[in-house]
Amino acid sequence: MMRMEPTMEAEHADMQTIENRIGGMETKLDTLNDNVLTLKGQMMPRAEIEAADARRVSLERFESEMSGVRDRLGKVESGPQRLLGWISLFVSATIGCLSLLIGGAVGVVSLLALAATVLIALIPHLR
Repeated sequence: MMRMEPTMEAEHADMQTIENRIGGMETKLDTLNDNVLTLKGQMMPRAEIEAADARRVSLERFESEMSGVRDRLGKVESGPQRLLGWISLFVSATIGCLSLLIGGAVGVVSLLALAATVLIALIPHLR
């Protein structure tokens, strides 16, 4: 078998392919470097992580506080305080009805006054 020697054009094409691949690798490395720097900027220092952990409430403490809240809520719902909601609703409804009655009475009086004014203006011997 006879081995063929590469021509200048083939060598140039091979070099061009290698250069293109190296250029692609450089682009990927630049992108990877940018991503690493972005991630590094987003990372919290160890002291901040430990401080955030110290501020967290433990699950046991949360459950005990919620249990206390549930107990107090149960006492409020079953005690005489439950009538306060109904009493406040009754008072609010009463005040609303009274305001409608008063507003209606004022409206009627103002309509009568308007009618009297129109009558006085229209009938000459009432002036």
